[in-house]
Amino acid sequence: YEMYAANPETGTLFKLVEDEGIGTYIMNSKDLNLASHIQEIIDSGCIDSLKIEGRTKAPYYAAITAKVYRRAIDDYYAGESDPERYQKELNTMQNRGFTDAYLINRPFEKHDTQNLDFSMMMGTHQVSGIVDESGEYFECKYKTFPNDTMELVFPEGSPIEAVDNEIGKIWEENGEWHISFKQLLAENGKVWDQVHSGNLNRFKLPASLPPFTFFRIPATEDMGTITKC
Repeated sequence: YEMYAANPETGTLFKLVEDEGIGTYIMNSKDLNLASHIQEIIDSGCIDSLKIEGRTKAPYYAAITAKVYRRAIDDYYAGESDPERYQKELNTMQNRGFTDAYLINRPFEKHDTQNLDFSMMMGTHQVSGIVDESGEYFECKYKTFPNDTMELVFPEGSPIEAVDNEIGKIWEENGEWHISFKQLLAENGKVWDQVHSGNLNRFKLPASLPPFTFFRIPATEDMGTITKC
């Protein structure tokens, strides 16, 4: 059988998809994404703040989402809005697919707000490390090898120092900051030839970085999809 839930007021049908031992996804909405509509939101004159979802999300999700909306708001007041840039950054994260829900369309006009699949889509990037609270060490969140190039993601306006020393290199290129390690020196003095996420050691940085700075790399097909619990 194919089962549907109907809205009697509009006649809209939602297909109920059920996986054996798992259940249905009738309430599984796509992720709300209004970053390209900041102008309409502010121009409405009735919005004082924007709520960023984050309580059950990973730190990277909360950081990137808040950073993008902060930038979109500031760009609006500077007359420099760039929706393509915002979407590119949001697409670095895992997501269920994006929707603008019913901001633009009325409910009965829109039928793509639900995600009837059961897997999270990988974003364009994978978090590979995070700087600890001291700003002197990082913890591996994926895998790190000497001479790997990783992009740095940190709060805008934070001071970053370009360096090139025996530990590694930090440099700016095309408006983005990057880091690469010549040696993976653990806090206990041991040098590792590679580090994976199960390694709980902290590793020395070439120079201090803002606490909780993320390292990220482009995602590859072999990273696959993430199955929802």
